[in-house]
Amino acid sequence: MTKPFVYDEKTSSLYSPDGEYIKKIDCPKAVHWNQLLVDEIDDSSRGCTHCDDRVLNLDITPPKDALAKLKSHPNTCVYATRNSCHVISLIDDKNPENPKIRSGLHGSFENEYRHDLPLINTVRNFEDMQRAIKLGFWVDIRLVRPNVDDLSQRLDISQNMKTGEVQLTKFHRGRKILDLDWVEIINDVSYYPYYQEMPIAAYLIPKNLPNESEVFIPDPIEDFKLTNFPLSDNRANNLIGVVLNKKVILKPHQTKIIEWVG
Repeated sequence: MTKPFVYDEKTSSLYSPDGEYIKKIDCPKAVHWNQLLVDEIDDSSRGCTHCDDRVLNLDITPPKDALAKLKSHPNTCVYATRNSCHVISLIDDKNPENPKIRSGLHGSFENEYRHDLPLINTVRNFEDMQRAIKLGFWVDIRLVRPNVDDLSQRLDISQNMKTGEVQLTKFHRGRKILDLDWVEIINDVSYYPYYQEMPIAAYLIPKNLPNESEVFIPDPIEDFKLTNFPLSDNRANNLIGVVLNKKVILKPHQTKIIEWVG
């Protein structure tokens, strides 16, 4: 087996299995994997509507093949998760967004990526559903029902009456002490942060997948709260489920993992 790539989280740099610098991981559009076009049945890459380029999936593509593509096309974007078997992540412990087990939380913010399970991808518009059907998938269509009770965020917006500068605060505990020049323009309102234009989504089930197969779902359609911690309002991703009679049944006890695109 070819040695894995190395990704340095502190510098956002990707290195070859032999330690050669390849590129800086930096997507100017800040897109996520689930926002890309699902147009290959093995999901080894996806299309990007922002730049019309391919995004190579390092979790699936063998390092030898991925390295050949990156050498022939250096500007190719790549995607991987922290627990990829093809990428070693050098974790930046000073990054406040790093998932860690914290006292008071029910479990960890990070789970092992289940490479041993079939992958069930999600599409969130009608065009991608039609494309997936042509590629041979069975589409398990759902109505998107936002969980606004558990996953609403709160915010305040203040403005400096002299400079015009604005400040957004999502939690009262994180609010900065403002001087007399600052005035609250919007005070303690709630909003749902996971808006999507179409109220439908679908799981893409390979037609040859045996009934009752356990599967891995990176982007669940249903809104499950990440933890029971009072200030946690993030949606849980990367869930385990089972396919029964062409329907995906989720087991919402898993949590999300870190991923990157660029």
